[in-house]
Amino acid sequence: MQTDFHGTPIFYDHDVRGTKTLVLLHGFLEDRSIWSNLYDSFSPNLSLLAIDLPGHGESGLREEVLGMTDMAEVVFHVMTVTQTTSAYVMGHSMGGYVALAFAEKFPQACEGLILLNSSCEADSPERIVNRKRALQVIKKNKDSFISMAITNLFSPSARKSFESEIKKLIKKAQAMEVKSIEASIRGMIERKDRTQFLRQWKRPKYLICGAEDPIIPFSASKNMALLTKTPLIRLDGSHMGWLENPSELKKHLRFIE
Repeated sequence: MQTDFHGTPIFYDHDVRGTKTLVLLHGFLEDRSIWSNLYDSFSPNLSLLAIDLPGHGESGLREEVLGMTDMAEVVFHVMTVTQTTSAYVMGHSMGGYVALAFAEKFPQACEGLILLNSSCEADSPERIVNRKRALQVIKKNKDSFISMAITNLFSPSARKSFESEIKKLIKKAQAMEVKSIEASIRGMIERKDRTQFLRQWKRPKYLICGAEDPIIPFSASKNMALLTKTPLIRLDGSHMGWLENPSELKKHLRFIE
């Protein structure tokens, strides 16, 4: 399905099943198709709304900087178009940053937050340096950057176990335009710290992390959970919980149903 947001095409899948809705937000270099292997396992009473964030998948791009709040406004627009007044929101990695921005700007529309392999913290100075370096690499060799970036989301053992899936993810991401990748990176650099916001959020909230996540170490997730008083769920695997451990992930999402 498609809608226009200020002249920019935004694509989404809306599986209408029941009165409760789960909004699914993918991460950087991903698209809404990452959730397809989870659909059949959800309750027939839970509606699902998966969105291609701007510059990803089939959705267009209009900004040079994809701010998290900017993308949250797109999410709210899609919810309005689909007559979804409120929903639980689950975001993977960058999608988690967007989910937090959404809950902050549109609290009345967010029934609960699930951050999957994500963080409420702003980028560290070291991470900002790395992202700025990535902006330079992309200009010279986009495909090499994508290949390295996606591979680095997996632990060494997972790279062997999910070799074919990693190749598919890389091939799909390489279809993205340079300007879309750059806009997302700039948006992540500029995003603000939402630790205090998550701490004060009184509705359901969960951090789901990977035991061997090379991007957001388990120790960091554990500390984040303590600081924000957020229940922590540990999955076996690295940064790609939706792919590496879907059955365990679905089990922990049954509270919504």
